Amino acid sequence: MEEDVMREAPASAWDGGKRKLFRRRDGGQKAGGKKKWLLLLAAVVAVGAVVVLIQGRANGQQETAAVYTEAAAERRSITKSLTSSGTLEPADSYVVSTLVSGEILSDTFEEGDLVEKDQLLYTLDSSDADTSQTQAQNSLT
Repeated sequence: MEEDVMREAPASAWDGGKRKLFRRRDGGQKAGGKKKWLLLLAAVVAVGAVVVLIQGRANGQQETAAVYTEAAAERRSITKSLTSSGTLEPADSYVVSTLVSGEILSDTFEEGDLVEKDQLLYTLDSSDADTSQTQAQNSLT
């Protein structure tokens, strides 16, 4: 249902201060023309962006294609080396001490052998220990 609406336009400096009448047939409301143009413009921009992305990816894939060269396996010497300096520290360290001193007469194991608890490891010259024991007994009497 269309009806004619008469509106008075505001005066401006461009028309010499005269007010003009204009007529609209939509009941005084815009028909959404601006909205349609904005939607159309947004759709065109979106389609353009998609086209640019697709072309950019296609060009990027062509440029980043890997190039391989085949070669036969052969024996060679290693020509690169690495040198360094530093200090090595053990994770655990132990101090082993004896209760008696003396000359070792024999041992019952070799380096790297496993030993068990209460296993005899060394046979010591006991002459110094015997002398010390004799002196200690003499001092008591």
